[in-house]
Formats: sequence, C-alpha cells, structure tokens
Amino acid sequence: MLRGEEFRHLTPGGKSMALSMEEQRILTQIEVRLSEDEPRLAHRLACLGEPRRRARTVILAAAAVIIIVLAAAGAAIAAAVL
Repeated sequence: MLRGEEFRHLTPGGKSMALSMEEQRILTQIEVRLSEDEPRLAHRLACLGEPRRRARTVILAAAAVIIIVLAAAGAAIAAAVL
C-alpha cells in the first residue's frame, strides 16, 4: 500500500511503479534537463509507446506485405500465361 509521500509512475512498458517524492523530484529534474539539452530526443522518448504510432506501423507493414504478395501472384500468373 502506498503511503502519502509516494505515488505511481507509469513506465514505457505500461507498468506502474511507486516513486517517493524525492525520486519523483529527481526524475522531473532529469526530464527538464533532457528537454532543454536535447529537445528532439526528449520528444522521441515521450512518444514511445503511443498506440497511434504502433498502429500506423502495423498498418503500413501489413500494406507492404499485401502489395508484395499481390505482385508475386501477378508475376506467377503472367509467367504461367506466357
């Protein structure tokens, strides 16, 4: 059970872990420094695990596989006809 000075932090994997106020303060400090020093990296790390990005990747991969399969089937049919 969490005490008053602890709360849960969601990890990129979707699991939560309890952090003390001191740990949360340190984590926030690290995040702020990263945002200042490397804003592009900070943005990419913040976007990790976003369902929309994963869904888009899966859709694009599935479309690529379908196109390849259709092209191979078309080539096989064309070869059989000739």
